[in-house]
Amino acid sequence: MKKLFSILICLSLLWSFCVPSYAASKTYALDANGLSMTIDVPDHYVVKTDNLGVAEERVKEFGEYGERIMQSDSAGIVLSAWDETAQDEIAVTCVDSPLDDYNQLGDTSLMALASAVGSALKEVGGEVSAATIFQGAQAKFIRYVMTLQHQGASGAYEHIIQYSTAYGGQAVNITLHSYDCEPTDLAAAELEEIVLSSRFGANPVPAPEAEQTPSFVYTDEERGVSFTVPADWKVEALNKEREVLKAKFASTQEQGLSILYGWMDFYPLFEELGMSEEYPRESVNQDFFTVQDMNAFLGAASEYAENETEVSSVTDVNYGGNDFFKATQKGSATVYGLTMSASMVTLYHFDHGYLYQFQFPGSEDSPYFEDFIQLVSSVKFTSC
Repeated sequence: MKKLFSILICLSLLWSFCVPSYAASKTYALDANGLSMTIDVPDHYVVKTDNLGVAEERVKEFGEYGERIMQSDSAGIVLSAWDETAQDEIAVTCVDSPLDDYNQLGDTSLMALASAVGSALKEVGGEVSAATIFQGAQAKFIRYVMTLQHQGASGAYEHIIQYSTAYGGQAVNITLHSYDCEPTDLAAAELEEIVLSSRFGANPVPAPEAEQTPSFVYTDEERGVSFTVPADWKVEALNKEREVLKAKFASTQEQGLSILYGWMDFYPLFEELGMSEEYPRESVNQDFFTVQDMNAFLGAASEYAENETEVSSVTDVNYGGNDFFKATQKGSATVYGLTMSASMVTLYHFDHGYLYQFQFPGSEDSPYFEDFIQLVSSVKFTSC
């Protein structure tokens, strides 16, 4: 019994070492551009808000940095908090947003938005090194890790961790600015606790309830190709007729996520080049081409693509007894003045002079990629 008690004591000590300890904090009530909000900030920060000035005696403790605190830009800032060295600033900003609530958007749509932010920051000498989805108590955030090089002789870098959301029609950012060096792990952990403490006066607008749909067999009447579309995916109408794209299947669980299917008849090119006698249509199948051929083909095609596309790799794969060329790509497009970029996995299959393609707009670590593999594993080609 004594031995067991000693083990429990040791375990409790280990647990106390593992659990981080945070300083006492104070709750601040904010008017975020008409949206009421509360947030907890550790006591070791000097805080100024629209309705709470910085205590003069606290500012004096900062010496040469006191003036920097008092003169900090207040445009859009509803709270500004500085640590003891005035090297780290936490700012809460709020401006009108064209989006009402990130809770209504799927992770796919939010990550596309994050890519646009990365592209815009790159144009002004900055870089987004990481972007992830973070769920707060009420709001859904995109968490960015960024650097921004300041103009001027010093060319100093500002290191930034930002939690960004749209809530109640407002774009709310809770941001840690580290001006002289990268933020410490403790500062990053405190920022996360601050974000988790945030509360809004308005209730969140939930995403529409996800529709549950059964699996079904899709048949391309024109080519006779068929495959099984997994549960919770449905046919979505194309916004316009496309030469290659034939069908679009939208996820009912993840807004903005779609699997694309299409094909093209490229054998007329053989006829135009006078190669049809040497290579009849029935000979132009998957084994007619190599990985090197596909790399060259996709590289050339990307130069003429409507949207910028970068091919990182092409490999041979087999799903459901059918051979495919798998291309991992990164594409970009400009929408409403913002450049959106996203990873894509495309499978290509050649059969009797026809090129079929199946595209998943995401990476292989997506929780929905397995649905894509189920779909392509069920494909039955007509071979005619």
